[in-house]
Amino acid sequence: MKEKWMIGIMVTATVVKVALLTYCRRFKNGIVRAYAQDHFFDVITNSIGLATAVLAIKFYWWLDPVGAILVYVLTFLNI
Repeated sequence: MKEKWMIGIMVTATVVKVALLTYCRRFKNGIVRAYAQDHFFDVITNSIGLATAVLAIKFYWWLDPVGAILVYVLTFLNI
Protein backbone atom coordinates (compact mmCIF):
# COMPACT_ATOMS: atom_id res chain seq x y z
CA MET A 1 0.00 0.00 0.00
CA LYS A 2 2.83 2.42 0.84
CA GLU A 3 4.35 1.82 -2.57
CA LYS A 4 1.17 2.95 -4.32
CA TRP A 5 1.18 6.20 -2.34
CA MET A 6 4.85 6.78 -3.16
CA ILE A 7 4.32 6.09 -6.84
CA GLY A 8 1.20 8.27 -6.97
CA ILE A 9 2.87 11.21 -5.27
CA MET A 10 6.03 11.00 -7.37
CA VAL A 11 4.13 10.61 -10.65
CA THR A 12 1.89 13.56 -9.74
CA ALA A 13 4.89 15.73 -8.85
CA THR A 14 6.62 14.77 -12.09
CA VAL A 15 3.54 15.51 -14.20
CA VAL A 16 3.20 18.93 -12.52
CA LYS A 17 6.88 19.63 -13.20
CA VAL A 18 6.47 18.66 -16.87
CA ALA A 19 3.52 21.06 -17.12
CA LEU A 20 5.56 23.84 -15.48
CA LEU A 21 8.50 23.06 -17.76
CA THR A 22 6.29 23.34 -20.83
CA TYR A 23 4.73 26.55 -19.59
CA CYS A 24 8.04 28.21 -18.70
CA ARG A 25 9.64 27.33 -22.04
CA ARG A 26 7.11 29.56 -23.80
CA PHE A 27 8.71 32.70 -22.41
CA LYS A 28 11.76 34.55 -23.69
CA ASN A 29 12.66 35.98 -20.26
CA GLY A 30 15.95 34.56 -18.99
CA ILE A 31 14.74 34.09 -15.44
CA VAL A 32 11.67 32.18 -16.53
CA ARG A 33 13.82 30.06 -18.85
CA ALA A 34 16.04 29.28 -15.86
CA TYR A 35 12.94 28.03 -14.05
CA ALA A 36 12.26 25.81 -17.07
CA GLN A 37 15.74 24.31 -16.75
CA ASP A 38 15.16 23.74 -13.04
CA HIS A 39 11.85 21.99 -13.74
CA PHE A 40 13.58 19.83 -16.38
CA PHE A 41 16.22 18.76 -13.88
CA ASP A 42 13.49 17.99 -11.33
CA VAL A 43 11.73 15.77 -13.89
CA ILE A 44 14.96 13.86 -14.51
CA THR A 45 15.82 13.40 -10.83
CA ASN A 46 12.25 12.50 -9.86
CA SER A 47 12.11 9.92 -12.64
CA ILE A 48 15.41 8.35 -11.62
CA GLY A 49 14.39 8.35 -7.96
CA LEU A 50 11.03 6.78 -8.66
CA ALA A 51 12.43 4.15 -11.02
CA THR A 52 15.18 3.07 -8.66
CA ALA A 53 12.85 3.05 -5.63
CA VAL A 54 10.36 0.82 -7.43
CA LEU A 55 13.15 -1.45 -8.69
CA ALA A 56 14.52 -1.66 -5.15
CA ILE A 57 11.12 -2.73 -3.84
CA LYS A 58 10.67 -5.34 -6.57
CA PHE A 59 14.22 -6.68 -6.89
CA TYR A 60 17.25 -5.59 -4.87
CA TRP A 61 17.34 -3.14 -1.94
CA TRP A 62 20.65 -1.63 -3.08
CA LEU A 63 19.13 -0.18 -6.25
CA ASP A 64 17.64 2.73 -4.29
CA PRO A 65 21.01 3.96 -2.97
CA VAL A 66 22.46 3.51 -6.47
CA GLY A 67 19.74 5.83 -7.76
CA ALA A 68 20.58 8.37 -5.05
CA ILE A 69 24.23 8.26 -6.06
CA LEU A 70 23.27 8.71 -9.71
CA VAL A 71 21.15 11.76 -8.82
CA TYR A 72 24.07 13.13 -6.81
CA VAL A 73 26.47 12.66 -9.72
CA LEU A 74 24.05 14.37 -12.12
CA THR A 75 23.71 17.25 -9.66
CA PHE A 76 27.45 17.50 -9.16
CA LEU A 77 28.10 17.52 -12.90
CA ASN A 78 25.31 20.12 -13.28
CA ILE A 79 23.65 18.35 -16.19
